[in-house]
Amino acid sequence: MSIYVNNDEYSGSVDQLLAAWQTKTGENFLTLNTSGTTGHAKTVSHSRDTIEQVVESNIRVLNLSRSSRIVSLYSPRGIAFTTLSLYIAERLGCELYIEPFTGLGYVDRLNELQPTHTLIL
Repeated sequence: MSIYVNNDEYSGSVDQLLAAWQTKTGENFLTLNTSGTTGHAKTVSHSRDTIEQVVESNIRVLNLSRSSRIVSLYSPRGIAFTTLSLYIAERLGCELYIEPFTGLGYVDRLNELQPTHTLIL
């Protein structure tokens, strides 16, 4: 597995989330705060089993494999980051590029990386 973080702001979150994937179990495996865009911000916890089910489902639906090269444009503060990129890369051992969105530079970066999948939220 190769994870490349092209955003200094995200490095600490990536390290913490990977450590959790490798060591944590149980009901409060992943706890995140919602943004509050649909009302008041909330804290939500997910079990390890639920996260693993979502990761496996996303692998099947997106037809991902060890040879996949994923470019991710998700904030590490949301659940999509873990279940649609980071934990998928950890599970499969595929390449993951965590990128900031830079407008026109994004197109150049895609041409450079030649990903098999691009995940944007």
